Amino acid sequence: GLTFGWISPLLKVGYDKGQLEVEDLDTLPLPKDCETIEVYNGFLKYWEEELEKARLSKLDDKKEDKKKGDDTANGDAAAIDTDKDSEDEAEGLLEEQFKLDNTNSPHAYQPSLIRALYRAFGADFLRAGLLKLLHDSNLFVGPQVLNRLIQFLRNEDASLG
Repeated sequence: GLTFGWISPLLKVGYDKGQLEVEDLDTLPLPKDCETIEVYNGFLKYWEEELEKARLSKLDDKKEDKKKGDDTANGDAAAIDTDKDSEDEAEGLLEEQFKLDNTNSPHAYQPSLIRALYRAFGADFLRAGLLKLLHDSNLFVGPQVLNRLIQFLRNEDASLG
């Protein structure tokens, strides 16, 4: 939540022992959605979607190139090799990313790390940003209110009623 009640067990251990150690972090009740594997899986879901869009875009471009090649009797377009695609998936996400970046088509979809990060974590950062804006606004308003209050009290003609 918005309070610091979640850290109370760790503060109690630190108070009792006098000094915290790395092992004491295990007493911190971390929510399931904050565990590393959960965060990683959330990001990975959207990153794999980006890679799949790029792969499908590349396949569509190859199909269009093949059609154009057949229509103009060019024969330059490469055929789609589905066995090769399945082997690429097994080689890992980074190698697949490298292969997608090296596509010759200017219209092919490029996977976006920023888009994947936004989809995975954007809502949390937007909420935090709104709270930060509210906090900063309150920090600005306090001195302004105090200034107006001092000006009011200094004015002898101001009515108190």
